[in-house]
Amino acid sequence: MIQVREHRHVRLFSPFSLVPLVLMIAVLISVSACDRAGVSGAELGRDHVAGPIGLIPPGEDGVGLPRPDPDGIVGESCSSNDPKFLCLGLKYVVYTDVVNTAIVSRKSAIGNVKLINKVWSQCKIGFQIDEFLAAPPADYGLQYQTANYAELDAIRNTFLDNSTFLVVTTGTWDRTGSLGNTGANAWTAMPNGPPYGVIMERPVGIFANIIAHELGHYLNIGHVSDNSSLMNPIIYTNSTRISRTDCTKARSAARYFWPKMIR
Repeated sequence: MIQVREHRHVRLFSPFSLVPLVLMIAVLISVSACDRAGVSGAELGRDHVAGPIGLIPPGEDGVGLPRPDPDGIVGESCSSNDPKFLCLGLKYVVYTDVVNTAIVSRKSAIGNVKLINKVWSQCKIGFQIDEFLAAPPADYGLQYQTANYAELDAIRNTFLDNSTFLVVTTGTWDRTGSLGNTGANAWTAMPNGPPYGVIMERPVGIFANIIAHELGHYLNIGHVSDNSSLMNPIIYTNSTRISRTDCTKARSAARYFWPKMIR
């Protein structure tokens, strides 16, 4: 099923929930990938394209005035003395469970961003947590276990702002709803229409490579067929390389679509 503006991950342990065509493609890719598993590392998750990238007019950068570093950055700032380095602000939201414990700790979120920055440093792009929010979903009129596709935009509309990239980790999804038919466990809105934001369920919220991959979609990058690439549809522990072309695309997208996120 094709959904506009979204990228989605195939569930790690439920590939047979996909429509037959997508399943056949995933199986063929998996067979070829098995021979190189020792090189690629362990599989973390899968993803397939489900929407077009945004269009940037030739010669347009859309560079705005960088927003000053906000007070209370969580973890390390990505600000740099290198004028070519792009530092981007994140709003990192995690749901709390029934005993009011964040399902991803502040310490884990900081660790994830460090690993994400290690990957994205090859493009001279970094991220910092401007805001970490442990959110009781019921307080916002949201379900802990997201069940339906329509809820994704409700989550985005609840937490997004116009000055940070939004990353949300919810509880494990309730597969009895419409999300159960998608075979996805992480969805990212592309920069071709609001609302924006990465939404993930709990099982994949701890994998920095998957978050880094989703931020790649946020930065207008599509998929490539290369197990070593961050933007490979099947993401492995060693899927970390970003091509020079994709680095250029990401930097252009940051300047054109997201100038208010630049620090």
